[in-house]
Amino acid sequence: MSPKLGCGLGQCGACAVLVDGAVEMSCMLELGALAGRSVTTLESFAHGGKLNRIQQAFLDENAAQCGFCLSGILIRTQALLSTGRTYSDSDIKAALAPHLCRCGAHPRMLRAVRKLVGIDTEKKF
Repeated sequence: MSPKLGCGLGQCGACAVLVDGAVEMSCMLELGALAGRSVTTLESFAHGGKLNRIQQAFLDENAAQCGFCLSGILIRTQALLSTGRTYSDSDIKAALAPHLCRCGAHPRMLRAVRKLVGIDTEKKF
């Protein structure tokens, strides 16, 4: 489930949530500071038992191995897509850099995000 407690120091990204549309590490937030604000977690992504396009892209790319970092990375991907701007490969890598992935699924995650933003994933990076 999301968000997950990882390091408890705001450094691993596993506990990422969207607060008023911006990515925040929930382990660094005081509950009282969130009163009246919009907090989005991964649980709001699927509707009617159907995955949203981010979840589906990650599933299509088999972009989860242990899954520990996945909820935070999906949240970050939602934040990227919500801006409506065009992203380069280096933009995507920089955006996902705060999220630690130790199991080796990171290349597949990058491929899923590339597809979501319309970058040709057949091209060698």
